[in-house]
Order: sequence, then structure tokens, then C-alpha cells
Amino acid sequence: MDTTMDISTHDQCVFVLRYIKDRTEGTRSIVEVKERVVALKNAISSSGQGLFDLLKLTLDSINIGFDNCVADAFDGAANIANIKEFKLNSRKYSQGIFIHVTVISFFGLFQELFVFFKESYKGLNVYENQNNPSRPSHLINIGKTRWRSKNDAVIKIFGRIDIWNERAKNDDKKQFVYVQIVFALYEISVTNDFSNSVRSTAQSLLGRLTRYETVLTAMLFLQIFKFTTALSDYLQTSGLDYIQAWRKIDGTIKFLKEKQREFLPISAAAKIFIEFVSSVIWENESDIDIELELPEKRRKTIPKRSGENSSTNHNIVDGDTPENVYKIKTFNVVMDNIIACLEFRFSGSKELYCDLELFDPRRFEEITKNGIHSEAIHKICELLPYIDKHKLGEQLLSFVKFWPQISKTDIRDVYDVHQNQSNLLEYSDLEDFEYSQENNDNMCTRKKNVTHVYYA
Repeated sequence: MDTTMDISTHDQCVFVLRYIKDRTEGTRSIVEVKERVVALKNAISSSGQGLFDLLKLTLDSINIGFDNCVADAFDGAANIANIKEFKLNSRKYSQGIFIHVTVISFFGLFQELFVFFKESYKGLNVYENQNNPSRPSHLINIGKTRWRSKNDAVIKIFGRIDIWNERAKNDDKKQFVYVQIVFALYEISVTNDFSNSVRSTAQSLLGRLTRYETVLTAMLFLQIFKFTTALSDYLQTSGLDYIQAWRKIDGTIKFLKEKQREFLPISAAAKIFIEFVSSVIWENESDIDIELELPEKRRKTIPKRSGENSSTNHNIVDGDTPENVYKIKTFNVVMDNIIACLEFRFSGSKELYCDLELFDPRRFEEITKNGIHSEAIHKICELLPYIDKHKLGEQLLSFVKFWPQISKTDIRDVYDVHQNQSNLLEYSDLEDFEYSQENNDNMCTRKKNVTHVYYA
């Protein structure tokens, strides 16, 4: 359920139910997930109790028991926290929302930096003057859906995570533009050549960029992108091998699970990075503030209400360092969510990938020799029940049989066909012409004879 104000300034509330529908086809049971808009009501009260009463009234009107419903409360979860009936049937993903906001804030910073320098030629000139003229370095626009742009943007500003270790040489630690951005933002924030609003924005961006938490989060995503970007690039290739794709997916999940609780390399890389950039920056400008570690934050305590479990994270105890709190609340949750998402999206698709691989011409020679396994194309027919498995298998074998002849057909063969048809037409036309010419000659002979007889 969600509310929005219409043109007449009335608050309208829409109710959407997601339910599971079971149906049987032959011996197979098929489960479908359905979504339906069941009602649109005028919300008189925006309080938690008012919305709950409206929900209960709507469900009663369509004969749906409230006990059979499960609600996921996201935005406005605190608004219904005091409603006991709703609380017993709801799940609040506060931790997931916290991580969602953290990720948006982190990548939002890069997008704001790109827009800030691109919208003004004066600001862009300040940034470009900080770079080597022989090697200009442009910032990268963050795409809304393409993770590749996010990977490139993080690497552009912070460098690759492999260079932030004790064994890396100093020359390797120059392939990033973090220092240049910091100097450019600082220069814009203190000079009088820019308006007060621009200077204030530059100061705000500078403060967010030099936070230790920003650096720590950057190292976290650099470690993640190290495994996932190669997979993402391969899944977008035109000549995709489905078996190889599945192996890469499975390997990526295994690598991420191995690193799932290895926070120490992330922390060590962040420390080396901040020590390096702070020494470089402070050699030239000592007035720039850079956080060298995570600051202490006051612990938020949420009062426990009757019939409600405490929302306090039991993995965090009093006296924990800010870095350990970051590990538990951010690092662990981000890694868990990424692995869970990959497994949810791909792990149950191994059979489908194997079925799709049968339609790859590179596998036709093997199919010709060994045929099709009895369990093959089962997943495709399960997802598309109207397709007959045996008929599809027979058609595939027939196509594979004729593939050598089909694959050898090129554009010249098409030209030959057209040329043959053209020759046939020309030959046919020539015969028609000769036949017509012969008839004309005969007619002329008869006419001459007739004329000769007429005048004789």
C-alpha cells in the first residue's frame, strides 16, 4: 500500500496484493507469483492507526483474512511501529535500508563530483590545472544501471585495490586522481572567483571525500568489483558460452564467500591509502582536514516497546571500536547481500544454462556424436509448458543434422541462385523471341503469297 496526493489535493491510497497461485498441468505442479491492485481508497488519516484501519477494512471487504497476510514495511516503518496488530505480521528491513542508503550516498558522491566540475568551465579548469597536461584525466559519469561505470569511477578516483598494499611501489600509487580532486575542491572553496553557493558546495564535497568512511567504503567496493566486473563483462559478450558463463558465476560466488568475512585486507588498504594521500596533500597544503581513522559515534538506543524485540544488533557490544562497528553493520551486510543476490539470481539456473548451450552451433558436433541426454531441455519445457519436450528434441536433432549444409551457405550462393534464375528467364525469353520471330516470318510469307495471288 502507498499513498499519493491527487489533483484535488486528496490523499489516495492504493492496495496491491502479491500472492502465489498453484496450478497443475499433467503430473507437474506449477507455482506462479501474481500481483493485483485490489483497491484505491481515499486516505482520510495519514497516521499509522488510520492507515491500518483502512487496510483492515479493505481486506475485510474482499474476504481476505488479515492473519494470512505478511507485510514488508520500508518507508514509513516507524509510523506503524506502535500498532500491535500490524507489528505481529510485519517484517522491517531496517538494516537493508541502512545499507541501501549507504551505497546510494557513496556512489552519489561520485556523480555529484562529475556534475560539479562539468557544469562550470571555471571549476573544470581548476581541476584540469591540477593534472599533468600531457596526460589529462577526465572524471567518469556514473550510470544508473550499468555497474561497469561505477567500477571505472571508483578506480579512476581511488586506484585499484592491489596497489594499496605494503609491497606496491610508489610509482604504482600515482594512477588515480583523488589528490587532484581534493586540491581542486579546496582551491574553489577558498577563492573569491566563485559564488558563495559554489564555494559552499565545494566545501561540502571536500568534507565528504576526505572522510575515512568514504575511503573504507571505496576499498570495500574495489574488492567486490575485482571479482564481479570480469563476470559482468563476460555476461555481456556477444559470443557467450553458457557453460563457461555458469562456471564464471559459480567461481565468482565461491571467491566472494572466501572473502565474505575478510575485513582486515580492506582495513589495511584503507590505512595505506589515507597515509599516502595525506602525506602528499599536506606537503602542499596543510589546511585541508583529512580523517585518519573512523571517528567515535554516539550509540543510538531505540526504546523497546511491549511485545517487540529489541532492534539492537547483538553482534555489537559496548566498547567496540568504530571500525568493528563498520565491519558488522556495513561490510558484513554488503557482502552477505551481494552473495545472496548472486545465488538468488543464478544458482537455480544451472540446468537452464545447460539446456541453452545445446542450441550453440559450437556444440552441434558433440550432439551429432553423442546425441541429447534424456534429461536435457527439461528446464526449458518446464518454464514453457506449451512446448513438447520430445518434439523439441527431434527438431533440434534434425536441425543439427542439416547444420553443416546450412552453415556453408554464404551470400555468393544466394547470388548464384539469382543468377541461375536470371539465366533461365533470359533463355526462356530468347526461346519466346525465336518462336515469335519464326511465327512472324511465316505470317509474312503467307501474306506475300496471298498478295501475289491477289494481284496476279
